[in-house]
Amino acid sequence: PLFAMLKGGFAEGQQAEVPLDASSAALGAFLDCLYRGPADIKKEVLPELLRLVHRWQVQSLESALTEMCLAQMTPQLCSSLILECDMLLVGDLGELFNRYVLSNFTECVKTEGFGDWPLHRMIGLVSSHDLVAQNEEEVLAAVMQWHRSTPGRDDATAALLNVVRFPLLSVASLRALLSSEGLAGLPGIVISRLAAAALTSHCGPSRGSPCEPPPVQKRKTFPFWWAD
Repeated sequence: PLFAMLKGGFAEGQQAEVPLDASSAALGAFLDCLYRGPADIKKEVLPELLRLVHRWQVQSLESALTEMCLAQMTPQLCSSLILECDMLLVGDLGELFNRYVLSNFTECVKTEGFGDWPLHRMIGLVSSHDLVAQNEEEVLAAVMQWHRSTPGRDDATAALLNVVRFPLLSVASLRALLSSEGLAGLPGIVISRLAAAALTSHCGPSRGSPCEPPPVQKRKTFPFWWAD
C-alpha cells in the first residue's frame, strides 16, 4: 500500500507526501531498514517499527523485524510488544511469543507496563498449563498487582481470578485469604468463594457433605499438586 500510494493515482502520490503517524525515531529506523537493512535497529524502537511496517504491508521488512524481535526478546521488549503490537501477535509469531512469556512470566511481571496488559492476554497466560512460576501464590500475586494498577477493574479481575488455580495454593495461604479482610467488592467475594472451595482439595469436604472436591489441575512446572 505504501508504494502503491506513491506510484498510483492516490492524493499521496500526486503530492509526493504520505502522512505517517509515527515518532521520528521509528521513521528514521524505517528508512534505515529500507536502505541498509534492519541489522542496526535499536531494540527500543522495534515495537513501533513493527507496527509501522505492518500498517504499510512492507512484507520483507515485517518478516525481518519479526525474526529480530524473537532473537532479541527480553522481558521489557516482550511487555512493549504486548502494549504496542498485541494484534500482531498471532500465528507462528504469537505461538513463539506466548512460549517466551510463559517461560519468563516472573520477570515479565516486573516490567514497566505489565499493569496495562489487556485482559484477554492475562487470561490466556494464567490459564495455561505451561506457565512457569515458583508456586501458585506467585501467580495470584501477579493477578492482584494487575488489578491494583488500574481503577475500575473489579469485573475483569473477577474473571481473571477464576483461572487462578486456587487448589494449588498451600493450606496456609488459603486460610490466610479466608481469615483476612481481603479485597472489597466482587474480587473479594470471588477470592473467598474460590479459597473456601480449594480447601476441600486439601482437607476434604466438611462432615456430612456429599460433595467431593474437584480434581486438581496441575501446572507442568510444579513438582507437587500443591506448592508449599
